[in-house]
Amino acid sequence: MSRKGELLDIEPDEPEMLHSILSKLPKPLNLEKLISDTMDLFHRHPPQSLPFGTWRRVSEESVLKTTHDFDRLSRQTIQDGERLFAKQVSQLHRAELMMTIQARLWKYRRPARGAGIALLVGLLSLWIARGNNTSTLQTYWNYLRSWI
Repeated sequence: MSRKGELLDIEPDEPEMLHSILSKLPKPLNLEKLISDTMDLFHRHPPQSLPFGTWRRVSEESVLKTTHDFDRLSRQTIQDGERLFAKQVSQLHRAELMMTIQARLWKYRRPARGAGIALLVGLLSLWIARGNNTSTLQTYWNYLRSWI
């Protein structure tokens, strides 16, 4: 945990850098103390107490939830674990795709709005050209002005 920032700064496509840093862990690594500190941290801040409903958003197929209940864990087979892992991977891919779509929609919101207005004007022009609708034209014009 003391080198967390350094490890998180490593680019995902540079596994050799991660290996290099991990291989430089202190030689007298007090593993028992590390495990004890981890358990203490877990008991002081259990996952269910995470703020903003974070625990509810964790996938039911996540290893965090499937190994949290010891009874459920004791009945889990390797095939169950592989199936749960595959489900979680597909959920993560879907979430990543949704984030990409949302980012693109946000990026192109202005051109999309312009295209939508142009399409609306075109459809309104066709509707007007089909017949003599001058009485309702003023009503629609006032309605459109309220949106703009």
